[in-house]
Amino acid sequence: MKINFSENFYFLLNEIIDFIAKDKPKDSRKFKKDLIFAIKKDLKFPYNYKKSFYFDDDTFRDYTHKGYTITFKVEDAKQLVIVIGIIKNKYSY
Repeated sequence: MKINFSENFYFLLNEIIDFIAKDKPKDSRKFKKDLIFAIKKDLKFPYNYKKSFYFDDDTFRDYTHKGYTITFKVEDAKQLVIVIGIIKNKYSY
């Protein structure tokens, strides 16, 4: 499946990166690179991930990476995964 990133996702990601960069600029760049790589690698099989907690629709799924939840939408007809947003899990273990 093809993976697209929404403008909203990039906006939220850049806010997170800016926050991390205040303390550790090098780690913020590494986090962004690792996150994008992990999303592209792991979301090739989008139905392996749980139904989204935030949407009442089976086409929305949640992917967790380093304590952050990435929400994405699966469009089967287009063979497309659209990454919608990213938030910090409040209760990540």
